[in-house]
Amino acid sequence: MGAPGSKITWARERHVNVRDSMLVLTASHEDWESNGVLYAGNVHSKDKVTVEPPVYFEARCNFIQGVGWQNAFWSKPNDEAWPPEIDVVEYLQPSASRADESSHNLHYAASGIPGDSSTHRSVNGSHEYSSESEWPGNTFHVYGVEWREDAIRHYVDGQLVEETTDPDVLESFNRGGPEYLMLSLNLDNVGTTDKSVSWEGREYLTDWVRVWDYTPDSSDGGDTDTSESHYVWVRSANGEEATFAFRAGDGNIRLDDSGQEADYWIADDGMTAGGSVARTSSLPGFRIDGPITDLAYDGPLEIYVDDQQVDPDTLVDPNTEGPTDPNALPNTVTIDGSPYSETASYSVTVSDSIEPAKEMNQADSIDGATATGTVGGGSDKYAFSGSIASLSVDGKADVRLNGLAVDELVVRRSSESSGTVSYIVETTGRLMQSRQDGATIDSSDAVDSSKAKGRVDADADAFWLVDGDVVDVSTFGGSVVTELNGTVIDRTD
Repeated sequence: MGAPGSKITWARERHVNVRDSMLVLTASHEDWESNGVLYAGNVHSKDKVTVEPPVYFEARCNFIQGVGWQNAFWSKPNDEAWPPEIDVVEYLQPSASRADESSHNLHYAASGIPGDSSTHRSVNGSHEYSSESEWPGNTFHVYGVEWREDAIRHYVDGQLVEETTDPDVLESFNRGGPEYLMLSLNLDNVGTTDKSVSWEGREYLTDWVRVWDYTPDSSDGGDTDTSESHYVWVRSANGEEATFAFRAGDGNIRLDDSGQEADYWIADDGMTAGGSVARTSSLPGFRIDGPITDLAYDGPLEIYVDDQQVDPDTLVDPNTEGPTDPNALPNTVTIDGSPYSETASYSVTVSDSIEPAKEMNQADSIDGATATGTVGGGSDKYAFSGSIASLSVDGKADVRLNGLAVDELVVRRSSESSGTVSYIVETTGRLMQSRQDGATIDSSDAVDSSKAKGRVDADADAFWLVDGDVVDVSTFGGSVVTELNGTVIDRTD
């Protein structure tokens, strides 16, 4: 993004950090007076993750607000033959009056030849936000692009904000791919930043970046959009308590609390959620993938999907099998020792309530929110509400959460490294922390859905991986050995 002394932004590593499993980009101006240099954080996926049609990609971001700050999530050709370029979103303010607007642009070569900047043209779109609390600098939004050979579509929180079907534009993109992704900060490119104040605490936050390929839909022979996401929130209709439970078709339920609190829970597999509510306002919501497929409630409940009120009695097809009792324990955990000859002991602690889902053996017991027992040639099954707080198994046994396989993932420092090694593990499933195999849980270790980060020295970190595989391990300051169910699956240098 420029070189020192050029009076444009220069990328610097110390402005890229991960905190609470979230990417944090910052910037500084301490060298501006001496040499006109501004520093900022930037990350990219060049030669690692690329996109080309048909594909959908998105990121959940909260930007820095202020004149002269250019926050961006974008893509450009992996071979650097620019244009084309997809600006999934840019949040930039040449003046304070633009704080309520995000930009969604395409840059292309009118000749259709990748890299022909002499014929550079652009398609410019924008999206305005209804209230100050919804401005991109004040809260998170999901910004996505659907790239097909016959159309490019921009979305904000699942809402279509720009569509391009011009064949000349599309030719440039279809010939210029694949493209890699970037999250970046640029300063003073549009507007001038205020350098009389400290920029400490100003952060461009990214919760996640996701990419989906399209797969054939046998029902119509076309493509299926797997990017459907929704925002769901509920409230009491009259201030009296209501309880509810629902299932998301594609899962990945996340709580979007925006600083609000409520008596809500999300199952560890991310497929079901629920709770109780007695308030009519100032409530958190849920981000979900896919439609609501099951819903049960009791009491004066109102439900909103993408800020549109819907009738809870007609939201779900009555022929589908749903959670008929919202007060029933919605989750199950099974410890299955039947495939193995030896006996294994276990302990399961949940955040709410747990009870046997089948007749208990004499050696099994429940004390408060903790179930303990042994299995050998058979299995034990429990129903519970809330989430799993801790799970340990001593011996050989298969674990299933809501019917989904649970594997043991262990991260250790490799023998070639010394001192403390930091790591980030990304998976396709859902992670929970564990104390298996003498693993420790330190203040620096954190889990956010499918990602885990931490630091290991002489100790090890352990996690339970629900219904997924490890897709990437990144390290800093050394290398680690990653084991899944005791088998080394990745050695990162």
